[in-house]
Amino acid sequence: MTTFNLPDLGEGLPDAEIRDWYVQLNDVIKVDQPMVAMETAKALVDIPAPFSGKITKLYGKAGDIIKTGQALIDIEGENPTKKNTDQATVVGNLQLGGAILKESPLGIQPKQTSMLHQNGIKATPAIRALAKKFQINISDCKGTGPDGQILVADIEKMIQQKSSKETVSLSNSLSPRYESLRGVRRVMASTMKQAQHSIVPVTLLDDADIHAWPEKTDITLRLIRAVMAACQREPRLNAWFDESQLALCQPSQIDLGIAMDAPEGLFVPVLKNVAQESQFKKSYR
Repeated sequence: MTTFNLPDLGEGLPDAEIRDWYVQLNDVIKVDQPMVAMETAKALVDIPAPFSGKITKLYGKAGDIIKTGQALIDIEGENPTKKNTDQATVVGNLQLGGAILKESPLGIQPKQTSMLHQNGIKATPAIRALAKKFQINISDCKGTGPDGQILVADIEKMIQQKSSKETVSLSNSLSPRYESLRGVRRVMASTMKQAQHSIVPVTLLDDADIHAWPEKTDITLRLIRAVMAACQREPRLNAWFDESQLALCQPSQIDLGIAMDAPEGLFVPVLKNVAQESQFKKSYR
């Protein structure tokens, strides 16, 4: 048996979320057969089987987070010596019943003359009617009467328990609901929290007159060129503070991130070295 650990799915990602298992316990898989879909901060990745064998254990279910390098699945390789094993051999433990069965002489059962023992439950018709009125499952009642017979007090106890559960359920429905963050949203929240501890938030607002722009101008492209020109004129706009060295770090190139709204959350694709891209070099007067 071999344990297959979650590999690094790209650029040192610390973990990934199980999106969907394609295999189940005791399945026999072949090499390169897709085993599981894992969602990272950047993509949905199918992980194939590294070799053929039988699935003996799955580490986690859909929605669980698996850290890079931790166990993901156990696979038992095929063993040719077990192919001729006797198929009729009983494997496992025999389960012994603890119940004692009682029989009447000659196997004759007495005829029930009333509803007292109906369905194996000892309760009078009046008790059954009371349970039905208050929507109590009489089979859930534990009788405290003679030989386990259900009494009125037993039904009243079940009514009180039901009322208590309904009160708790109503209280829970009024409480705020929490939605667990998964995939991209979880990574985004963690990154933003970390950024708040090391980056001073600054907001600059200004007005720009764009009436002189030609019609059907690509506003996003113009903004990229404007940011690039500003960073070239004032390099400190493209600098960042290194907390570990108490120094201002000045990169040699301009990497521009653009926030984009998507159904899954906020994405920030990065345009690497925009100053060297021809479509961003053109300027307007």
